[in-house]
Amino acid sequence: MKTKYIKIFAVITPIFIIAVFLGRKLIQDISKSTTKSDKSQKPNPQKKIKVMTPIKRKYSNKLNYFGNLEAFEKVDIYSKIESRITMMSVDVGDNVQEGTILVKLDDSDLVELKKQKEAIHRVALATLKQDRIKIRHKSLVYERARRAFFDKVIPQQELDDAKTEYDLSVAQAQLSQAKVKEAEATIEEVNTRIEDTKIISPMNGIVSTRYLDFGSLVKLNQPIMQLLNINKIKLFVNLPEKDYKEIIDYNNSSNKEIKVNVFIEALNKTFSEKIYKIYPTIDPSTRSTKIEIRFNNPSHILKPGFYCNIIFQKEHQTDSLFIPINAVYYNEVKKTYLIQLIKNNKVLIKEIEVLPYNENDFLIQKGIQQDDQIIIPYNPSLKNGSSISYKLVEKKLP
Repeated sequence: MKTKYIKIFAVITPIFIIAVFLGRKLIQDISKSTTKSDKSQKPNPQKKIKVMTPIKRKYSNKLNYFGNLEAFEKVDIYSKIESRITMMSVDVGDNVQEGTILVKLDDSDLVELKKQKEAIHRVALATLKQDRIKIRHKSLVYERARRAFFDKVIPQQELDDAKTEYDLSVAQAQLSQAKVKEAEATIEEVNTRIEDTKIISPMNGIVSTRYLDFGSLVKLNQPIMQLLNINKIKLFVNLPEKDYKEIIDYNNSSNKEIKVNVFIEALNKTFSEKIYKIYPTIDPSTRSTKIEIRFNNPSHILKPGFYCNIIFQKEHQTDSLFIPINAVYYNEVKKTYLIQLIKNNKVLIKEIEVLPYNENDFLIQKGIQQDDQIIIPYNPSLKNGSSISYKLVEKKLP
């Protein structure tokens, strides 16, 4: 019996020892893992937060607007008659001079009509010639009758008849003269219509668009082509009512302290110009007034339709504060800008007002003092009132 217990004990003992060993190792591993995890969750006391103060610099206030360049003059070319195009001498992009024949329309019907009117005119002239001969004849008859009447050779009736015949011949000649003038007026009208088949450029310009081609039927209210005068270019700016006093003085003229710089993105170039005209009224629908700027463009480098950034910049400069964009957090829900300040070694989250200055920096409008210490970059993991250590750094704006 003892031998049996000894055998059982001999089997159980090694199993127990192995279980105790494995249990201890598992507890140690868990302990080490927990310790490592706790250590990873603790902040590294060596890592310090970077802090900076706002940068102070001279700043010229700018007002930015946007617009598109327009041709100085734009003319759609129409025909005064309905006919078919028989010749088109210009194409899109061609430069034309005032008086150049742009388009020729079919005038064959008008030429034929002119021939008919000229024939009528010739008949009217011949009739008038005959009537004038009759007048001279009737005048002689009447003069003889008048003498004979005074000599008491003929009665009053014959004198009256001679006078009547003379008057009728004069009236007939006047009617023929009127028909001649009518025929001449008709011929002149046809000539004008024939001239209207030659469509002439009303100005120096460039062909920007052709609406019709050779052989097309032209209707009265249908444009044939468009001409642009781009030797000068104009630009209109809708100035909001709230900015009116910033740009315009009480004499309704351009403020002498304001510069107008026009940046054209397509050319990557800025042009400095003066305000040409200030329109005298405010549009009640947009609460804005219109400002016109003009450019000389002899080389045609400026094209109608170019997108422009119009910058009104004051000469007077003021000291202003700037901070990097990455020091600011924008709360999209509340539509507010936030920064993190250091006050008594603790984090203070504060709302501020800023304006974009360039792609890297904000212009401070409200909420920051020159000696404020700002955490850079904004750290979302830092809560309001958190105690931290920090390192003050310097940053220079471009």
